[in-house]
Amino acid sequence: MDAIETTYLNMLGADGLENHSPAFTRKWLKEKILTELPSVKSFLQTDRRKSAVLYSPDACEEGMVHCAIARDDDGVTQMKAIYKSAQVIRKLIEDFTKKDKPSTALPVSSNIDDVPAELYTLIRWIMVGPVQDLEHETRTSAVNRAALAVSQNIMFGFKSNRQVKYKPSSDTATFGPHHIRENPQVLGLGQTVHHDTRSKMLMDLLNGQGHCVSYGRTLLIETALANAVVENTTHFQGLYVPPFLKKGAFVFFAADNTDFAEDTTDGKHSWNGYCSVPETTDVPGEPIAPPLVIGDAQSLSVTPYHVDVLHCDKPKPQPIHRTEDFIQRGGSL
Repeated sequence: MDAIETTYLNMLGADGLENHSPAFTRKWLKEKILTELPSVKSFLQTDRRKSAVLYSPDACEEGMVHCAIARDDDGVTQMKAIYKSAQVIRKLIEDFTKKDKPSTALPVSSNIDDVPAELYTLIRWIMVGPVQDLEHETRTSAVNRAALAVSQNIMFGFKSNRQVKYKPSSDTATFGPHHIRENPQVLGLGQTVHHDTRSKMLMDLLNGQGHCVSYGRTLLIETALANAVVENTTHFQGLYVPPFLKKGAFVFFAADNTDFAEDTTDGKHSWNGYCSVPETTDVPGEPIAPPLVIGDAQSLSVTPYHVDVLHCDKPKPQPIHRTEDFIQRGGSL
């Protein structure tokens, strides 16, 4: 304000200052600038004996915020370094989310490839410093897992410049979800919590803290999974074949609850069958079934698909000869 006031007085000159209306004051000059230039911001310095600072966030060096300007030289240097680091990480997140990701599977197993390496490294440095391994492998794994989880939460909560600058019509409007930044952390946690608890309240709580996707989004993902399974069965006459099965590979099957000649009040003309295949990994060979294609479900409706079941005549009742023999022998007594 000192420099601005001096410049303004020099522009007015002695005559202009005497004829100034209303009477010139520094307060009037400050309010005039803030009114005419809405992009200019003002804040008081920590040392109140110094004049206020006016600056433009869009034009000042490196976009420094007012809290950095109010600090001493060391504080400004540190804040600039943090700000530059944040800008670098934001650019890396934007580029990372623009990469083409396969839609053939729903990832729920996290690994370091799910986040930018620089973001993961920064979070790990904040947690334990630039050490590679801790004293024990268990402790190292715990730190790595926590750093990966925090990194994925940051990725999920990331807001683009377009989102930040958008002015909603309502004060209660929140940021809309971006499916492109969904990752195994938020997807897997949402699916696990819903599977184990079926609690909408618990999922809303975790979603509000940015730890997982919303309850509604979880239901849509489950519907998309169901539709992908139905699509798989269309290639095998109603039978679901896991995509990991390979041609010519030796596997074990386990079957249970197969009902023959079922005729009950609620299950007439029905057939229940269950068959499982233990998962095999790293088996060479050509897959039997194509990978599941997980689409983006727009509703909670599962694609209908019907399989024609071949007709099977019910066996005719046969006489029990043992009963007849008993009657004959009983009559002879």
